[in-house]
Amino acid sequence: MGIVFETGGALHVRDTIVRKSSRGLEFFPISGNPELYVSDSVFADSSGTGFDVKRGQVTLDRVRVENSADNGMTFSTGSVAATVRDSVSSGNGLVGIRADAGGGT
Repeated sequence: MGIVFETGGALHVRDTIVRKSSRGLEFFPISGNPELYVSDSVFADSSGTGFDVKRGQVTLDRVRVENSADNGMTFSTGSVAATVRDSVSSGNGLVGIRADAGGGT
């Protein structure tokens, strides 16, 4: 597992490389509406989803998600408001970016 977030008000990830993990980043807050900021980072070669977000306010700037066995980026389940700028999701096994309400909004 790369980075896992379950509780707290915010997570900031900057200038980070995560390679060959089961998932590059899991942002699964149990409650609330936390914030996730990721910039200038790479998530590559994961055996599952490269980047998985279940709830919160998300801002991605200059993020690369590459060669994940599953989806590159997934936004699903709970309420997610995401902004993705100047980023790439490529070479993934399924889709590059997936947004799925999955019972949420």
